Amino acid sequence: MADYYTLLTDAGIAYETACKAAGVPIKLAQISVGDGNGAVYNPDASAKALKREVWRGPLNALFQDEKNANWLMAEVTIPSDVGGWYVREAGLWTDTGILYAIVKYPESYKPVLATSGSGKEFYIRSIFETSNAAIVTLLIDDTVVKATRAWVMDYLKQGTYSKAEIEAMVAKASALPVGTMVAFPVNKVAPGFLELDGSIRSAATFPELAVFLGGLFNKGDEGAGNFRLPESRGEFLRGWDHGRGVDAGRVLGSYQLDQFQGHTFSGAGSSGGSTPAFDTWGAVGTPVAQKYPPVTDGINGTPRVGSETRARNMAVMWCIKAWNAPINQGNIDIAALASDLAVAMPRHYLGGFLLSLNSAAPNTTIDVSPGSARAAGNAVVLSTTLSGVLQGSGVWSVGNGGNKLDISVRNPNTWYHVFVIRQIVGGAADLLFSASLTSPVVPTGFELIRRIGSFKTDAEGPIVPFVMDLFSAGRRAFRFVNPIRDAIDADVTTTARAIALTVPPGITVEASVSTWIYTNNILAYFSPLDTADLAFGANSSAGYLTGYVSGYGSITDASIDSMGFKLEVRTDVNGQIRGRANIAGKFSMLTLGWSE
Repeated sequence: MADYYTLLTDAGIAYETACKAAGVPIKLAQISVGDGNGAVYNPDASAKALKREVWRGPLNALFQDEKNANWLMAEVTIPSDVGGWYVREAGLWTDTGILYAIVKYPESYKPVLATSGSGKEFYIRSIFETSNAAIVTLLIDDTVVKATRAWVMDYLKQGTYSKAEIEAMVAKASALPVGTMVAFPVNKVAPGFLELDGSIRSAATFPELAVFLGGLFNKGDEGAGNFRLPESRGEFLRGWDHGRGVDAGRVLGSYQLDQFQGHTFSGAGSSGGSTPAFDTWGAVGTPVAQKYPPVTDGINGTPRVGSETRARNMAVMWCIKAWNAPINQGNIDIAALASDLAVAMPRHYLGGFLLSLNSAAPNTTIDVSPGSARAAGNAVVLSTTLSGVLQGSGVWSVGNGGNKLDISVRNPNTWYHVFVIRQIVGGAADLLFSASLTSPVVPTGFELIRRIGSFKTDAEGPIVPFVMDLFSAGRRAFRFVNPIRDAIDADVTTTARAIALTVPPGITVEASVSTWIYTNNILAYFSPLDTADLAFGANSSAGYLTGYVSGYGSITDASIDSMGFKLEVRTDVNGQIRGRANIAGKFSMLTLGWSE
């Protein structure tokens, strides 16, 4: 490593990862300097603060290095009226108070006029590397940032972007094409938009929009080099018929007056001088039109009378995308979002997170499908597809495809539990593999959220092949591709015995087993260890054991050598079940898998 350097802290890396996952920028706001507590030292990534901070202030500038897209240069000018100490360290701080990067700085004395007899402005530039410089932004308070003449000259010497470069960057930052219509519920027009108010605009100012509209709404009085926007104020929008035949003959962008569908009224009149129901007759027998207000039918409400026929509606301001301005996506409060999600997510909820062996590296890599979960403490985690490696060596690393074992060595014949973990800052999800069910080593910046399954390594170290299925009510079933032979020609007697199965330790699961008993006239059963141990009596029969959900098997015909059957038996935390028979005999048992 170089004599002097800048490195991202562990907390800074966690914060950056969270920001990327949430789609929000990293905001660097301040820089601090320190004297190293009186000595030069080598800072490391675990630091959360400087050894001894002597000054802190706002950053002046943040530049992207022109030769390396992931290098950023942070600059600050310390004013002449502070000092009287050595600078040996520096730190870059986010707007949330996280030490994002720490700097080992060449030992330099910062004088102050009041005590040293001279003063000088002190200029610091720190170069650091980030995985994505584009998401790192500078939060500036213009009322306190001070730029010296030297700083400005140096800034100008860095060069500026060309118009073409700016336009390319702006276009890339835009999410909507020119010509898109958007309704806004407030009287504010977002950057890059124009209200559809029928106004005249300059084609030179909005060239893309002028080409897009093509003069469709022009009336002939716009003047040279201008075009007219469509008029949307007070209008309902209707989908173009486009050959369907419902509103045939329409041209896109054309206006249409209101209509009232043809109808007739029915009613009864009377003769003999009585007044008809709908007309009054004049002296010469001609009807005179009368106006009668609509009345309620007693079922569908009172009619509302007005100057137009209309549906219920909400007033919005229709706007059109006129130029490619960067769109402010806003900031996401992950904690608030998680709180909202928790309302609709029952306690202990677990959905998705299907485990499978990676097709390219099935011996070492687990893929996990998108899912959501809620755990103790009301924590909520949402995730897209995740993938992790059960590494043979190395340390845990963030992100898909990284090492996920919480310790550095993968062991053979070992059960590993899979946890979904969540970042404390930002809430992004990741994976953690651990041999410990209760005390996994959680990486810095993460919190333990939820165990989502388990897998086992074989005698050589690779993952034992398995298949997982998801069922209703949150049931999760794991099946070994090749059943595990847990008992072969084993003894079963009238005394209950514990049978160890290959299932995850530390939890109770419903083991799925296939077993054979092969002793004439034997009646055997297998049951959970936490149920009553019932001994066989002289009149033992199948009916005597109906209370055992694990099932039973018997051979009473001397001509039958053996009988096999499949059982679902609940294990204890040691992965054991109970076996017992009415006479001594033999059995074999294969573990097919388990559900939980």
